[in-house]
This record gives sequence, structure tokens and C-alpha cells, in this order.
Amino acid sequence: MICRKENREEEPARNDMIFFAAGKCPVNSIGHGRKWKEIPGNILGAWMESRYNALAVMIINGAGWLCAAAIFGLSLHGMMIMMIISITLVISIIDIKIRIIPNEIVGLLFITALVFTFIKASTQVILLHFLGLAIGLAILCIPFLLSSNIGAGDLKYIAVMGFCLGYPDIIEAVMIFSGILLGWLVFQLITKKDAYKMKFAMGPFISIGFVATLLL
Repeated sequence: MICRKENREEEPARNDMIFFAAGKCPVNSIGHGRKWKEIPGNILGAWMESRYNALAVMIINGAGWLCAAAIFGLSLHGMMIMMIISITLVISIIDIKIRIIPNEIVGLLFITALVFTFIKASTQVILLHFLGLAIGLAILCIPFLLSSNIGAGDLKYIAVMGFCLGYPDIIEAVMIFSGILLGWLVFQLITKKDAYKMKFAMGPFISIGFVATLLL
């Protein structure tokens, strides 16, 4: 099914068409559906239109894949980690652009995490992964209720990260991303007068802790 965007003001300069499965065409920004600019594929495409952004994405993704291949080889385990690295990169880009982590991307990560977990497939290991999910939710629940900088997408993302990593690796991931986030916030407070008022994306920090723990 071909869905043409009805809101002409939001169309790109070229005469593009977006392809969706039957019945899945988003409503334009006047309706009750998503805006065209909030569709993950469109956000990523707009980001990649810059040569510098595209080069940075290829370098970061390629470096992550090389590290995964060097550590785990081209095994199924290694390829699953490569896929997770690419998904976390997409999540980070979308969160930076619109400060939303879309459910479909988190869902894709969860499916990948399920496969990743059941490759290990012992009952004890699976229980540790569900414990990791619970710990991930518990860690962000209070900040989620108190801070406008932490959204439901961040909560779901860290829960899926907890499921994928399991216990005790989720603790290590949280410590890594919290340390980097704290350092970044201190730098912003030193260099900017109104830094305490600013909004920022949590997704990239969570992704760094996630990928670092997977590769360590």
C-alpha cells in the first residue's frame, strides 16, 4: 500500500512516497496519528542526509561491529551483539533528534534480547535476565516520577537493557552510564549559566553503558 503525505508543508523538497503495510499509514499532523517527522525511518533518514552525520554513524557502528567481532568472533552470539549495537545507535539518534524513544524500536530491541537470552538457555540464566529487567525498572522508577528529563521511553529502554544484560551486568551498565552522565552534567553546569534548566536525551548515555557492558 502506498501512502502519500497529505500535509504538503511537511513534505521534503523531493516528491517522495513512504511505503507502509496495509492499514498502517500514519495520520498527518492535523489528525490523531504521528507527525511525519516522528516516524523513526524518516528521522534516521533526515539525520543521514548530512555527510558528516552519515560518516559519524558509519564509523561508530563499524567500530562497534569490529570490537564485537574481535571479542566474540563471527558466532551467533557475536552477530547478535552487532545487531544490538546498531539498534542502540538508532535509538540514540532518534532520542537526540526528538527526545522520544519509539516503542517499535524498543520492541525490536526486546525481541533481539529474547533471542540473545534464549541462546544461553538455562533456567537459572533466564531468571537472572528477568531479575535484570526488574532491577532496571526499579533503578529509574523514582527518577522517572521526579524528573521531566526521564520519559517512559527511557524507562522501557533500561528495562529491556536489564533483561538483555541480566544480573549483575545491569548494575555495571548503570554505573557506567551514570558516571558518564554525571561528568557531562558537571561540565554543562561549569560552562553554561542556565544548564540546570536544560532538557537532554538520556538514550545516548544508556546506550553507552549498554554497549560498554556487552563488550567488556
